[in-house]
Amino acid sequence: MKVSFYIRDRLRERFRKTVSRRTGDSKAISSEVQSLIQDSLMEDAVVAGFEKMKIEPKPLSSMQVVAIKPSVATSAETTLGEMRGRRHSKAIPRRQRR
Repeated sequence: MKVSFYIRDRLRERFRKTVSRRTGDSKAISSEVQSLIQDSLMEDAVVAGFEKMKIEPKPLSSMQVVAIKPSVATSAETTLGEMRGRRHSKAIPRRQRR
């Protein structure tokens, strides 16, 4: 199906440049817009997942969320350090700035 949107020229051009820079393909705009729309409808996907599992999705208020203590000692600092270490060890070295 073909759909048209009316977007200000300046905004469209900035979006096109961003998509082109990220994907290397200036014709990827349609797939990027589709991806953005799908992301904005993520709540529908979550509800559909609950329905497949035959679970009634009930929204919670912040008053209903209860903090619990973990059963084992944890350290966010240590965990983040480990995650960053793994990420950086797999990363491609950055190019030198001139």
